[in-house]
Amino acid sequence: KGVAMTDLSKYTLNAEEAAKQLNINSSTIRRWCKSGKIDCHQIGTGRHSIWLVNPSSLSGIDRKESGRPRKPKS
Repeated sequence: KGVAMTDLSKYTLNAEEAAKQLNINSSTIRRWCKSGKIDCHQIGTGRHSIWLVNPSSLSGIDRKESGRPRKPKS
């Protein structure tokens, strides 16, 4: 019996690209990935891991839910 491979073709953005689309920090994307808020797949482990994001899971996300208040621009 082999290990099932995940079809990664739907994961077309990395965390930084997804963050840029929503105008938020990439650490927020990684936090949402870990919590299951958005559909992601992690490649590797630890500091050097890469989070791949399914862009369709970003639709309907309210960036106000990022969890941290934004500083007003002066």
